[in-house]
Amino acid sequence: MVLSQGVFPDAPNTTVNIVVMAPFDGEYLFRKELVEPSVDYAMASILRDLPTALRNIRFNITYRDSHCSRKAAIEAVNFYYGRCGDDVTTSMTSPILFLGPVCNDAASMVATFAENWNVPIISPGAHAAWLIPGGEYPLLNRITPSYTDLSYFIHGIFLTLMHGISYPVHLVYSDDENGRMTERECHNVMQAIYTVFNNDDIELQVTEPYVIRDVTFQPETFITELGYPRVVLMCAPSHLVRKV
Repeated sequence: MVLSQGVFPDAPNTTVNIVVMAPFDGEYLFRKELVEPSVDYAMASILRDLPTALRNIRFNITYRDSHCSRKAAIEAVNFYYGRCGDDVTTSMTSPILFLGPVCNDAASMVATFAENWNVPIISPGAHAAWLIPGGEYPLLNRITPSYTDLSYFIHGIFLTLMHGISYPVHLVYSDDENGRMTERECHNVMQAIYTVFNNDDIELQVTEPYVIRDVTFQPETFITELGYPRVVLMCAPSHLVRKV
């Protein structure tokens, strides 16, 4: 706690458990091996700049595999109750902070448990429109804009460029890569755009999202099926975008 004129109270010996939840495997840009140096640097900076009165605070960094899936909840539960000893009904006495998960499903599950434990979550992800900090997830703190914010930005661009002329906006996306379903990020993006654009049905109108599959995609019939659209918003792997 910071008091007036930069005066800090004497802090007792305290250990703050920071649980970094990131995928250990895969091609994620936020997997453990990539974020660990940044976490180490941040902690070194915090310890260097801590006021003398707060030097009794110790930070314990622990990494848990989020799997970028709902399995993250199992990792969170194992950590929380594993630190309590044999009695799983006993809550931890040391403060805890979850840093991550980033992926939507993982963040949703961990945030649900964290609410019961009164443990805050700071996530640079959790962008899906249905993940609302302060609503169903009161302890989730998202530090980057959501897909809803992105949708309002795109909506504003369309209103500016169309000058009152209304064209149907076709939403096209694919979460299928080489026959394998990804984390449904494009689905979540299009869900947010569809919701925001439909709230302004006088100015802009969107079609139902059109899902394409990489393994069955036929460029010759794609445009015909859409009815030769003038405006298309697309979210898909880069090679599929080039093919379209």
